[in-house]
Parts: sequence; structure tokens; C-alpha cells
Amino acid sequence: NGEIVIGNADWMVGCACSAGPAFEGAAIKCGMRAAEGAIEQVELGPHGDPVRYKVMGAGKPAGLCGSGLICMLGELFRRGVIDQAGRFVDDPHASRIVRCAERRAFRVESAERTATGEDIVITETDIENLIRTKAAIYAACSLVLETVGLEWDAITRVYIAGGFGRYIQVADAILIGMLPDLPHSRFSYIGNSALTGAYIALLSREHRRRLADIAARMTYVDLSSNPRYMDSYVKAMFLPHTDFERFPSVAGIISSRRRIER
Repeated sequence: NGEIVIGNADWMVGCACSAGPAFEGAAIKCGMRAAEGAIEQVELGPHGDPVRYKVMGAGKPAGLCGSGLICMLGELFRRGVIDQAGRFVDDPHASRIVRCAERRAFRVESAERTATGEDIVITETDIENLIRTKAAIYAACSLVLETVGLEWDAITRVYIAGGFGRYIQVADAILIGMLPDLPHSRFSYIGNSALTGAYIALLSREHRRRLADIAARMTYVDLSSNPRYMDSYVKAMFLPHTDFERFPSVAGIISSRRRIER
């Protein structure tokens, strides 16, 4: 699940969305958890070649973890290898596009250079799953904002929590439309806040009472019963969104790439 809370010192509104396991490596052909051998950062050249990446543990790559998948998706889109719907673009210069189980895929690394002895690829099916996940998160954020009558510009600070969230690159997440297009300085990582909160609750009665007070003041928004959530979700099922005006920095990146290609 993706849990989202908006508020200030006086009030809080929260919701949960079904984000799926794609960013944890599940339902992804070469996905894996963040462990030794996982590709965590990717950089592509023009038309997707060459591919440069960073591997956890600095050994041979075995697959792509969540941060690597987000980065990979953003790079494929930025370089024009895939379109807004996540489909591979017909490009005679895209030499890394291969066939995989009757669908097209992008070969990140060839078999002889991997820890598994098999090609590391990202398929169109993988991309579909990743887009569904990022769409669910962005749509939930958008709907909570709409519920309290605020626009994105009203957000002065975005806290990204969770063990996985700690390794998300903000620029990559904005590029694919998972996080809002806000100045990077407004984003902060707070790590595994659930575990930290559990420690605090066990060690301090005072802090346990404060946590209980926070929970009591939370207003919950049920997305499953709100028909507008599906509308928001469908609109977010593109890179970065059906409405490019929501992501001006991404629009600028894509426009610059197209000018260079001309």
C-alpha cells in the first residue's frame, strides 16, 4: 500500500492506495529487492545506448530493484525509447530492443555480463505494471489535495518515508509522474518512520500518548468508495500524466530532447 497524509500542526487527512508490489521487484521479469547485485541507478545514452548503471555491492548485476526501476522508466521516457503510454517507439537506432515472450523488451545487460547468466531486460509488461503503481500513488495524492481544497503549490514540505522510499531519486520520480513537480528542496527523506515510531512508542509513555493523539486527530478518506479516484487514476496512467501542464519541468526536458533530435 501507499499511505499518504496531508496536514499541518492543526489537522491531518490521510488515505491509503493499493500500489502493488512492482517497485519491490515483484511482478517484474528481472525485478528484485534492494540487495547485492541489484541495479539501483541507470543512465542511458541517445536512443538508449550506451547503458551505464550502478550495482549494489559493485559486483555483476542480477536484476533491478525499486529505485533502479523508477530510474530506468524515467530514462527510457527521457531518451524517447518509450512513448507516454509506455510503449516502445519504432526507432531503427534503438539497438537494445529485443523480443521477450512475444512482447518487446529493452536489454539492460547481456547474459555474459550478469550474475544470473541471463539477459537483464525490462519488458512492456513490466512498464505497464510500473505505470499502474506510480499512477495509483499520484492519483491518491491528487485526490487528498482535492478533498481539502488545496493545490500542489500549497505544499511546503514533502516527507518521503519507508525503507524503499529512502532510495527514490526525486528527479526520477517526478519524471515518471509519481511525485508532484515541486522544487526538489521541498522533499525530505525520513527513512523507516513506522519502525522508528514503534521504537518510540515502546520506550516512552509520553511519546506513546502523543502518537495516540496524532492518530485520534487523523481524518481518513476512503478512496475505494470515491468515484473520482478512478478518474484521477486513469489520467495518471501516462508518462508523466495526461496533463503535461502539471509537470512543466518534464515538459521542458522532453522539448529539449526533441529539439536536439531535429
